[in-house]
Parts: sequence; structure tokens; C-alpha cells
Amino acid sequence: MTTLNDPRLQHLARINVPLERARLKMMEADLAFFAAEALGMLIGDHHMEWSQLACRYPKVAIQASRDHGKSAFWSYAYPLWQSWRIEKADGVIVANTQ
Repeated sequence: MTTLNDPRLQHLARINVPLERARLKMMEADLAFFAAEALGMLIGDHHMEWSQLACRYPKVAIQASRDHGKSAFWSYAYPLWQSWRIEKADGVIVANTQ
């Protein structure tokens, strides 16, 4: 049986650390990548475009039809992404469902 302490797997420790650092840097830089990796959201091309807009501009207005994931992306993923990447960020997410 192979365990994590198995000497045959020691090379994986050297490989995984840089890959994990790269993954975290990508999550920090890209809202769509963060939403997919950290939150498990399904990301479409429009989300990737919105992510680029969020990184490029301090304020963004999005107009899209129903069921494009606007609320999930901007009211859920965006605040969590900002609070994760900005030190000492405070925020509250409030939802009212019936």
C-alpha cells in the first residue's frame, strides 16, 4: 500500500508546491477562475468576460437576460473573491428567499 510518506512519492511534494502556488495566484488574479475552483461554479464565456471587466474597471454595469448567473457571480462569487484576496476586508452577504 502506498502512503503519503512513501519515499517513492517524495518527488510529488516538490511538484505540487509550485502548482498550488500558481493555482492560488490564478485564483487571486481571476474572478472566474476563483468561482470555478473555490466555489465549484460552472463558468461560461460570459462569466470570463465579466471577470476581465471586474479586473480592469473599478465599476461595472452588466445587462444580461435571465438565467445567466448574474446574481450568483456578482452577489456571491465577487464579494467572496474580494474578501479572500484583500487583507482585512469586511463584508456581509444577506439574502432573502421565500
